[in-house]
Amino acid sequence: MKKGRQEGEQKGMLKTALKMKKAGFSIKDIIKVTDLTKEQIEQL
Repeated sequence: MKKGRQEGEQKGMLKTALKMKKAGFSIKDIIKVTDLTKEQIEQL
């Protein structure tokens, strides 16, 4: 159950990061908000 929840949260953060990236936010700001890695964000 915990694993499924974590995966859901991760997908939500990826979706948020993608929207932020499209809106022109810097990678640094996206990292602060989503706690994703630079590599994860660059792959979006």
